[in-house]
Amino acid sequence: MGIHVALLPRDRPAPKPEELARYFAADSTTGSRVSGGAAEAWTDFREHGDGFGRRLIRDISLTPRQAGRLAQRLLEIGTYQLLALLTLPVAREASAPLGEADRELEAIIAEMQRMEHGAAERTLLERLDRKSHV
Repeated sequence: MGIHVALLPRDRPAPKPEELARYFAADSTTGSRVSGGAAEAWTDFREHGDGFGRRLIRDISLTPRQAGRLAQRLLEIGTYQLLALLTLPVAREASAPLGEADRELEAIIAEMQRMEHGAAERTLLERLDRKSHV
Protein backbone atom coordinates (compact mmCIF):
# COMPACT_ATOMS: atom_id res chain seq x y z
CA MET A 1 0.00 0.00 0.00
CA GLY A 2 1.18 3.51 -0.78
CA ILE A 3 -0.22 6.87 0.21
CA HIS A 4 -1.08 9.85 -1.95
CA VAL A 5 -0.54 13.19 -0.19
CA ALA A 6 -1.89 16.43 -1.65
CA LEU A 7 -1.14 19.92 -0.31
CA LEU A 8 -3.71 22.58 -1.11
CA PRO A 9 -2.32 26.13 -1.34
CA ARG A 10 -3.25 28.67 1.29
CA ASP A 11 -5.26 30.79 -1.14
CA ARG A 12 -7.67 27.90 -1.69
CA PRO A 13 -10.71 27.75 0.59
CA ALA A 14 -11.32 24.71 2.78
CA PRO A 15 -12.92 21.89 0.81
CA LYS A 16 -16.63 21.39 1.32
CA PRO A 17 -17.98 18.00 2.46
CA GLU A 18 -19.10 17.12 -1.07
CA GLU A 19 -15.57 17.81 -2.36
CA LEU A 20 -14.07 15.59 0.35
CA ALA A 21 -16.58 12.85 -0.56
CA ARG A 22 -15.00 12.64 -4.03
CA TYR A 23 -11.69 11.59 -2.50
CA PHE A 24 -12.59 9.86 0.76
CA ALA A 25 -15.12 7.30 2.00
CA ALA A 26 -17.93 9.46 3.39
CA ASP A 27 -18.61 7.22 6.37
CA SER A 28 -15.07 7.39 7.74
CA THR A 29 -13.54 10.70 6.66
CA THR A 30 -11.81 12.48 9.49
CA GLY A 31 -10.10 15.83 9.60
CA SER A 32 -8.54 18.23 12.01
CA ARG A 33 -6.61 21.44 12.39
CA VAL A 34 -2.96 20.50 12.78
CA SER A 35 0.44 22.10 13.31
CA GLY A 36 -0.89 24.57 15.83
CA GLY A 37 -3.66 25.67 13.46
CA ALA A 38 -1.30 26.29 10.54
CA ALA A 39 -3.00 23.60 8.44
CA GLU A 40 -5.97 21.28 8.14
CA ALA A 41 -5.65 17.61 7.24
CA TRP A 42 -8.14 14.93 6.16
CA THR A 43 -8.03 11.18 5.59
CA ASP A 44 -10.30 8.17 5.72
CA PHE A 45 -7.61 5.65 6.78
CA ARG A 46 -8.55 3.37 3.89
CA GLU A 47 -6.85 1.75 0.96
CA HIS A 48 -8.68 2.77 -2.21
CA GLY A 49 -9.12 0.89 -5.48
CA ASP A 50 -5.73 2.04 -6.74
CA GLY A 51 -4.03 0.45 -3.71
CA PHE A 52 -3.25 3.82 -2.13
CA GLY A 53 -4.40 5.62 0.98
CA ARG A 54 -5.07 9.35 0.80
CA ARG A 55 -4.12 12.35 2.90
CA LEU A 56 -5.18 15.90 2.07
CA ILE A 57 -3.49 18.91 3.68
CA ARG A 58 -4.73 22.48 3.38
CA ASP A 59 -2.06 25.07 4.03
CA ILE A 60 -3.29 27.92 6.20
CA SER A 61 0.03 29.43 7.27
CA LEU A 62 2.70 26.70 6.99
CA THR A 63 6.31 27.45 6.30
CA PRO A 64 7.87 25.15 3.67
CA ARG A 65 9.66 23.26 6.44
CA GLN A 66 6.43 22.81 8.43
CA ALA A 67 4.66 21.55 5.31
CA GLY A 68 7.36 18.94 4.76
CA ARG A 69 7.33 17.80 8.39
CA LEU A 70 3.53 17.57 8.39
CA ALA A 71 3.51 15.47 5.21
CA GLN A 72 6.20 13.23 6.72
CA ARG A 73 4.20 12.78 9.94
CA LEU A 74 1.05 11.86 8.03
CA LEU A 75 3.03 9.32 5.99
CA GLU A 76 4.46 7.87 9.21
CA ILE A 77 0.96 7.51 10.64
CA GLY A 78 0.06 5.58 7.48
CA THR A 79 3.08 3.34 8.00
CA TYR A 80 2.11 2.64 11.62
CA GLN A 81 -1.44 1.89 10.48
CA LEU A 82 -0.17 -0.60 7.91
CA LEU A 83 2.12 -2.28 10.42
CA ALA A 84 -0.76 -2.62 12.88
CA LEU A 85 -2.93 -4.19 10.19
CA LEU A 86 -0.18 -6.65 9.27
CA THR A 87 -0.23 -8.04 12.80
CA LEU A 88 -4.02 -8.36 12.95
CA PRO A 89 -4.15 -11.94 11.54
CA VAL A 90 -1.52 -13.06 14.07
CA ALA A 91 -3.47 -11.47 16.92
CA ARG A 92 -6.70 -13.12 15.78
CA GLU A 93 -4.98 -16.49 15.54
CA ALA A 94 -3.53 -16.13 19.05
CA SER A 95 -6.78 -14.95 20.65
CA ALA A 96 -8.49 -18.38 20.75
CA PRO A 97 -5.66 -20.21 22.58
CA LEU A 98 -5.18 -17.22 24.89
CA GLY A 99 -8.88 -17.18 25.71
CA GLU A 100 -8.74 -20.90 26.50
CA ALA A 101 -5.67 -20.43 28.70
CA ASP A 102 -7.38 -17.54 30.49
CA ARG A 103 -10.45 -19.66 31.28
CA GLU A 104 -8.21 -22.50 32.51
CA LEU A 105 -6.28 -20.08 34.74
CA GLU A 106 -9.52 -18.77 36.24
CA ALA A 107 -10.63 -22.33 36.98
CA ILE A 108 -7.29 -23.21 38.61
CA ILE A 109 -7.33 -20.08 40.79
CA ALA A 110 -10.94 -20.70 41.84
CA GLU A 111 -10.10 -24.30 42.74
CA MET A 112 -7.01 -23.22 44.71
CA GLN A 113 -9.08 -20.77 46.74
CA ARG A 114 -11.51 -23.54 47.72
CA MET A 115 -8.99 -26.18 48.79
CA GLU A 116 -6.80 -26.72 51.80
CA HIS A 117 -3.01 -26.66 51.57
CA GLY A 118 -1.43 -29.95 50.63
CA ALA A 119 -1.10 -32.43 47.79
CA ALA A 120 -4.10 -31.19 45.80
CA GLU A 121 -2.67 -27.68 45.79
CA ARG A 122 0.64 -29.04 44.50
CA THR A 123 -1.24 -30.79 41.65
CA LEU A 124 -2.93 -27.52 40.70
CA LEU A 125 0.38 -25.64 40.78
CA GLU A 126 1.91 -28.27 38.49
CA ARG A 127 -1.07 -27.90 36.15
CA LEU A 128 -0.62 -24.14 36.17
CA ASP A 129 3.11 -24.52 35.48
CA ARG A 130 2.38 -26.74 32.45
CA LYS A 131 0.01 -24.09 31.08
CA SER A 132 2.68 -21.41 31.41
CA HIS A 133 4.93 -23.29 28.97
CA VAL A 134 2.38 -23.48 26.15
